[in-house]
Amino acid sequence: MKKNNRTIEGILEIDRGAVRFFAPGVTTGTTARSIEELDPALLRGKTIHVVLGRSLTFVRSIALPEASAGDTAVLVRGKLGDLFPVPPTELSHDLERTNQLSAEGRMVTVFATRNEVVNSVLASSKELGFEIACMTPTASLAKEATGNQLNAIVVERLPGGYGLDVIQNGVLTMSRAVGENHSVGSEVARLQALFGESPASVFASTGVIEGSGTTTIAPLATTVSTDPKIDLEPAAVREGREERGRQRRQRMGLLVFAAGAVTLALAVNEFYDQTAKVEQAQKKANAEVSRMTKLQTLVEAEVNKLNPQAEKLNRAFQPAQRLSDIAKIVSQITPEGAWLNGIVLERGKMISVRGTATDSEAVARFVKALAEQKRFRDVKLLFANSAEIESEPVVQFSVTAIAVGNLPVIDASKKK
Repeated sequence: MKKNNRTIEGILEIDRGAVRFFAPGVTTGTTARSIEELDPALLRGKTIHVVLGRSLTFVRSIALPEASAGDTAVLVRGKLGDLFPVPPTELSHDLERTNQLSAEGRMVTVFATRNEVVNSVLASSKELGFEIACMTPTASLAKEATGNQLNAIVVERLPGGYGLDVIQNGVLTMSRAVGENHSVGSEVARLQALFGESPASVFASTGVIEGSGTTTIAPLATTVSTDPKIDLEPAAVREGREERGRQRRQRMGLLVFAAGAVTLALAVNEFYDQTAKVEQAQKKANAEVSRMTKLQTLVEAEVNKLNPQAEKLNRAFQPAQRLSDIAKIVSQITPEGAWLNGIVLERGKMISVRGTATDSEAVARFVKALAEQKRFRDVKLLFANSAEIESEPVVQFSVTAIAVGNLPVIDASKKK
């Protein structure tokens, strides 16, 4: 139910055989035996927070495996038949996950009431014209009334009796109502035995328990917050809300799925568009490569045609040995006692050297020096003739050799 978007205009505490109405901020209420006996003007047209008394509600605290709030709620629904002496289908319930952990899991306090109680209040609200903001069990307010004490006993004065709540280690372990014929002091002493040697703090309505060590509290119903943790709504209301939530999630899931499908379709379309562009670009690139390959083939063919001319030019302008170098080397290796009369040099032909020496030994030294040069091969002495110059004996000689790399500019084997 939880309609907290409107200001709470009254608090209606309902218990078996008695009701009390509290105006916001007022701790003194108007008492009657039933809702119908209250002054209708107190309720009509107002948003009322309903607080269900202890005789109309059930409370159990159990340890459940650590789980999310949603999973814990599912676990509790599965255990309602074990927790309360009423079929689960006849109960309206809610739960509070406490901060207490045990070896069995997290402590969870479960509050419940019969559907007939809730339906009766709903029927009265329609008949008298007031709106229910929330239905909260009185016992769920005990912890906050004690300032969240870990160990406490709450004693509340009620019309026609008393309400007793026991909090142990921060967990509500018991909540019940007793008649006026009970001795409240004896009940509190008996409950203190649950805490052993460390007695619990006692919180009671004014004048209920005499003596020191007791904290006075206002009626618990007047302490309810504008957004309480517990709301005992009918199972049908809760299931309807959960169903609406499921439907909302399903619609959201469908929207997300549709958006994903559209995104996927756009991505696939973009993929195929880009693939087509890549294929087109690849075709252009392949055509360009083919054209450049053909052009390269043509250029290489032209180069091959020009290679012979290039070789001739290289031979002409870049000979292995220049003729001037050959003449220079021949002059340098001419030994003492010999001199040169002439050198015949021509591209592609053997060199011819004529000279005169003072004796044959000088000729031999010259031929040997020429043969030992790596620049020449096939060195041959053609003749060495004795002669006289002005009555002096001399030897006139002629030597031939092949200069390495002295190739003809034009291939002699080619016909003109």
